[in-house]
Amino acid sequence: MPYPSISKAKQTSFEAMHCLTIALLNILSVTVDKRRDSDYKEEIRLFSALCRWQMETGGRLFLMVSLEEEQKQMYERHFHEMKTVTERTKKFIFESPREFRAHPITKRAVRQLQEWDAESTAEPAVRWVRPVIITMNGTPERPWFNQQLQNRER
Repeated sequence: MPYPSISKAKQTSFEAMHCLTIALLNILSVTVDKRRDSDYKEEIRLFSALCRWQMETGGRLFLMVSLEEEQKQMYERHFHEMKTVTERTKKFIFESPREFRAHPITKRAVRQLQEWDAESTAEPAVRWVRPVIITMNGTPERPWFNQQLQNRER
């Protein structure tokens, strides 16, 4: 069901992102706990994607707070919720087995989360997001799937 106002849609999508992140953390904590003494391959991949997603989402939130002054309060509330979710993620890392924490992918994900420390600002996370926000100059190329259809031999 589409929302009548764009601000309500944005608010609902941010709330859904926070709920989804918490749910993924709960699933990860259960599966990592049950699969002790394994290689944690799938869990590490999911955790890495989750941390990257948190970093990119937080960077977008930071940009929205700075760009849209009229809805600054709503974005700041979600920004604080994002920091809370990040703290829960750090708690998950601390409680996970040593083998899980020692994996290089997990270490890289932890470095991404360190951009959200309470002592620092979120400005370092913005550098990952800026290319998405900047508009293109010139005309874009045709989509790759159209090129595949046009070049297909019959």
